[in-house]
Amino acid sequence: MAKINITDLNRQGGIGANSHYIEIGQWKTVVDVGLHPKFAGNEALPDFKKIPDDSLNIILVTHAHLDHLGALPALARRHPDAKILMTSGTATIAPRMLRNSVQVMKMQRSELSIPEYPLYTNHEIEELRQRIIGIEFLRPYLVGAGEDALEVEFYPSGHIPGAASIRLSHQGRTILFTGDIQFEHQYILDGAYTPNLQPD
Repeated sequence: MAKINITDLNRQGGIGANSHYIEIGQWKTVVDVGLHPKFAGNEALPDFKKIPDDSLNIILVTHAHLDHLGALPALARRHPDAKILMTSGTATIAPRMLRNSVQVMKMQRSELSIPEYPLYTNHEIEELRQRIIGIEFLRPYLVGAGEDALEVEFYPSGHIPGAASIRLSHQGRTILFTGDIQFEHQYILDGAYTPNLQPD
């Protein structure tokens, strides 16, 4: 069976820069790459120093809120060969959220004198948009082949349009990240789908 190691990259703890570094067998991935709303500048970023540069295979995003998405360009810059996977719905929303974040950071740079802002540029977001692979719900996606493959599947989490729980399966081990989840039906989308599985 594949070995699993999970590292929380949210240096401030609590709700904020949601980000987890997952090692499952030979696969190295990060689930969510948020900015912490209560901190500014580099302090708002997850602790990317815990991951060697250019080592990730995959970056996964559960949904388009900035506490799960907002640091994606900063991480993607450090891992240019990593696949970036999210649902098709999140892939549509994400670039708009990130461009808005750039505008806010530009204002904060001058108003609050935060010299490192913006943490990324609109040009980087455009390059990132071309790297994103949008996956439909309930359609397993294989990375790699044969016994070494990692299977990724997105389930509707009911939080916002495009929001997902994410299953990772490799060599008999399974991890399930719920992301932010809402079970009750809302006016614009159904509640979360509960997969029939027993994750490790």
